[in-house]
Amino acid sequence: MILDKLTDDGLWADESEFEASAKKEKGCAAGAKFKREKDGSEFLGKLGDMPEYKEIAFSQSKESQGVTCEVGKEALATLMYLIFGMITQSFRTPKFLLVMLQVRNEYTWDDRRVQQLMDAINFNRARQGEKERTHVVWFLSQMVHGYKDLADAKVRDVSFGDYIATHSAPPEQINGRNGGLVPLVGLLEVLAFAQVIGDTDVLGGSFANTGFAYEQDANGKEIARIVKIDAGASFNFEQPLSAFDLKKFWERDPEGCRAFRLPPDRLRDVRDVQYGNQSVHNLEWVKLSKEQKSKIQECIVLAQELHGITPKLLDIIANGHGIQHEAEHDLRGFVAIADKKYLKRCAQNIKEQLERFSM
Repeated sequence: MILDKLTDDGLWADESEFEASAKKEKGCAAGAKFKREKDGSEFLGKLGDMPEYKEIAFSQSKESQGVTCEVGKEALATLMYLIFGMITQSFRTPKFLLVMLQVRNEYTWDDRRVQQLMDAINFNRARQGEKERTHVVWFLSQMVHGYKDLADAKVRDVSFGDYIATHSAPPEQINGRNGGLVPLVGLLEVLAFAQVIGDTDVLGGSFANTGFAYEQDANGKEIARIVKIDAGASFNFEQPLSAFDLKKFWERDPEGCRAFRLPPDRLRDVRDVQYGNQSVHNLEWVKLSKEQKSKIQECIVLAQELHGITPKLLDIIANGHGIQHEAEHDLRGFVAIADKKYLKRCAQNIKEQLERFSM
């Protein structure tokens, strides 16, 4: 049923539906805010980064295809979060769209990253006398009313970040709109699923990759529902970004780690949970409550339900119903590598995580 709805709605939209409306103020990726003219809904648009071109197959323009692959990777991870949130009925993932849009607009014109991107995309085209490419695929995430970053959350008079640094465990409650503590729903599910898909920056070092929105539960009581907004660092299964892999590397080859000046204690326990690429802290298994440990273990088991679904997600991403134009060729490279590089590795990783968290 979930896949039927995704297939019916589609992920692609036409450029004519959107107008750039403001600068993108936060985050590492270049982009802009957009408004959808037919209903006034607002979206945060991101451009893909430039990956290693050697991984890309089927390429006439490796640079532009590389950018599309990065957007495709985030789309795949976001769909997986979206489905897992529905399975667990715990956290929200905003609707997103893939749109072939002009790279430069009034809000990206003076962004140096955008200039570098355009230079890279069109470098070989200029040498070969081809027309300059002006459009690439953007990832547009619908903005959620009332959304706040976890960085804005407080536990009484302590910030969310300070609470994590002090306790090495996530809070189960945060301040509500009126100052009293309310349940924080969905955080353990997001953290657990991040281990499955290798989202090494799931919360972000500054706690801006995941947030929350206040709502009422079935009994009319206020809760803070987790909203997962940025899955761009997913499928990082190997060191140095993956602290879990680094821990295994250290156990296999401590001298090699020392040679590369890699820290031996990035994870003290293989069940510790990495939540940020730039964070000096992790969530420590021994500091989690019995209920928190149980929830993570349950979610790792539940993640196996995605095994039969995930290959179909590539078809949903690639099916632009004729809208994507130039992106159609770019997407061949993404689909070619995604099954082996991301989905099969995820399936293998679930087995590793089941072992890891059953200790």
